[in-house]
Amino acid sequence: MDALSAELARYKKLHAAMNVLRAAIRTDLKEDLERLKLENGNLIHELDFLMHAKDLERDKVLDAAKQQFERQLSSMTELQAECDAQRNRANEAEAQVFLLQKKTPMQHVAEWNFETR
Repeated sequence: MDALSAELARYKKLHAAMNVLRAAIRTDLKEDLERLKLENGNLIHELDFLMHAKDLERDKVLDAAKQQFERQLSSMTELQAECDAQRNRANEAEAQVFLLQKKTPMQHVAEWNFETR
């Protein structure tokens, strides 16, 4: 039993020494842990700021693209209206040519005389 008691006493000494070492490590690391927590908080704050700035930049780019799209759409609408107007003029001219082709020269002269009076 003496050997067992000696082993138990040795174990208790080792256990106590380990507890002292753990406490010392916690004490030594406490400052580092607090510093790391503070740095982590600062990094999170900086990340939030950068993400917000990135969101603002994205919104600015999207707004610029939207405005450019609206300008192009307006320009296309104007071009479509002009194209429709030209098409209508061409159809009117084609109809006039068709009518002129059916008239005799005397009908043209009579119309011209009537219009010039």
